[in-house]
Amino acid sequence: MEFVEKIVGEKVYLSPLTPEHARLWHRWHNDMETAQLAASPGHRSLGTEAEYRATIEAFLKRKFHVFLIVETEANEPIGWCGLISRSTRSTDVRHWPP
Repeated sequence: MEFVEKIVGEKVYLSPLTPEHARLWHRWHNDMETAQLAASPGHRSLGTEAEYRATIEAFLKRKFHVFLIVETEANEPIGWCGLISRSTRSTDVRHWPP
């Protein structure tokens, strides 16, 4: 699996999430212990790897900024995050996928 150092810190860097990462993302979302740590509200469907690939492709199409968090020393992904833009004109909060 390939990672690209986009935003670099002392111990981790952020690498853009790509459709190539669908298997990893699917595994994380289907692991009960990992899923309990997620900040996303509500129940998520377990989905299929293909559905996760489609979700990642939708992120890219909509120019969402979703990244894997990669430990620098081991070059291993340890999590994911998204950077969002908040409008000062709206209090509407949206989650993807809905």
